[in-house]
This record gives sequence, structure tokens and C-alpha cells, in this order.
Amino acid sequence: MNAIDQAERAVALAVRAAGILLLLAIIAIIAIQILSRSMFHNPVIWTEELARFSLIWLTLLGCGWLAFTGNHMGLGLKSLGASIRDKVWGIAVRIFTIIIVIWFGIAALNALGSFPTSSAALRVPTWAVYLSVPVGMGLWAIHEILSLIRIGMGRNPQNPTGAADDHMIPDTE
Repeated sequence: MNAIDQAERAVALAVRAAGILLLLAIIAIIAIQILSRSMFHNPVIWTEELARFSLIWLTLLGCGWLAFTGNHMGLGLKSLGASIRDKVWGIAVRIFTIIIVIWFGIAALNALGSFPTSSAALRVPTWAVYLSVPVGMGLWAIHEILSLIRIGMGRNPQNPTGAADDHMIPDTE
């Protein structure tokens, strides 16, 4: 495994850990909301907002992580046994789409910069929520670029190590 593969694996594991923490936080936050409403008849006002923001970040970080693991939902014109040329075109189309999404995400961040707003209950700056778009899509773009490099090296674009038993890549059988 070379340095690029090790870096990609480290990023994937960090994103996975962040996703697990966000999911656990959402569960705890919603449990607090349910308990405060049902037992104390006094709901905590910030829980819904924090759960929503956590879910947004979880979703967009999840896009990057699913790309790293090869589990991201996608549509293809051909089966998994597509030619190298078809795989390169597919990756190029995904990179182009990701760049457009990142561009609009950054445009939204810039627009929010001229009208600084914050959330109602937590007073979190709105840009902190919208930042999840370029971050999540950027992680996905990094994976796609590394997939192109792997194809150029004659390796499986979805498997950083080239090993058949890679635990980051699920079995398809």
C-alpha cells in the first residue's frame, strides 16, 4: 500500500468515526427531546435544531465515506465489468457533477457571508451548516480523483489496497 492509499484510508476512517459520533449524538439529542417532552412536559428548545444540523452534516459526510467504501448509490449504463474507458468516463462525469455542487455550495456560503444569519435556538451561524456541502463533496471528489490515478496504475479504482479482502470494500457476492 503506497502513501496515497494510506492517506485515503486514514481520511475514510476519520470520516467514518465522525459519522458514528454524529449518529450517536443525534440519538442522544432526540432521546433528550423525547424525555423532556413526555416526562417533564417542558421540551428543550435547542434539541430539534441540533439534531437537524447534525443530520445534514452526517448526510454529506456520508456521501464522501460511501464513495471511499464503494457503497454510494449510483446509476450506470453498463454493468460492473465495464471497460476502462467507460469507468474513466463515469468517474469524469461524477467529478464534473461534484464540482458543480461544490461551486453552488461555495456560492451559497458567499451569499450568507453578505447577510450573516444564525439559527434561532442555538445561534449557530448559518454558514456552519452550509459548509457541509463543499466538505462532503470535496471528500467525494478526492476519492474520485484517486480512483482515476488507480486506473492509470492498472489497479481497481474502488479498492485502495488492491487486496481481495480489503475490509473497507464490502463483498458484492
